[in-house]
Amino acid sequence: MPSLSRINSDPRIRRWLQEAWELGLLGPQSFDVQLEHSIVFVRAASELLAALVVANPICFDLGSGAGIPGFVLAYSLAEGAVVHLVESQARRAEFLRRQRDLFHFNCEVSVVNERAEVVGRVPEYRGVGSLVVARGFAGPAITAECAAPLLAVGGFLLVSDPPEGGEERWSEDVMDELGFKRQPLKEESMSFSAFLKVKATPDRYPRRVGVPTKRPLF
Repeated sequence: MPSLSRINSDPRIRRWLQEAWELGLLGPQSFDVQLEHSIVFVRAASELLAALVVANPICFDLGSGAGIPGFVLAYSLAEGAVVHLVESQARRAEFLRRQRDLFHFNCEVSVVNERAEVVGRVPEYRGVGSLVVARGFAGPAITAECAAPLLAVGGFLLVSDPPEGGEERWSEDVMDELGFKRQPLKEESMSFSAFLKVKATPDRYPRRVGVPTKRPLF
């Protein structure tokens, strides 16, 4: 994975964050804090990707919003990789497309303006992912159910947890049913949960739109 050492001085980064802030797509934290969170997230992602024997990884960012951490992940990847930014809100998806075209990433970046439950049933996306990342997408049960169908066996799910940690938030039995096994991480400067996809996800997942939220698996 190419170095992120130049990201803080890249004018494209400031332009992206400034416009996202002006449109109300960023939280109250400073640009520097939000960028640093994304960089740490991507470093953890790089640890997982390094364990894959895949030349051109296919990645998904669930609930990409303003592009955190999806744009930073795309910034770090080389030609041949693919990052799908999954965003259900049309306004945010349009922002992502506009910024993507201004960035000119080395890897391929697509914006998927659709609910994650729908994306997980599209043949083009189901079972192809090397990595799914989620930062503030939804609760653990919803995130796991929406992410699992996107991943190939051998791929990884990486989720940001609350600062106090989050291992107890995940049901081992349900994660096993979805095809996941917890994956240890060396990156400790933020709280993450990582899971390895060890078997295929049953065809009944994800359930139809809205059901994972109304009736979470755990």
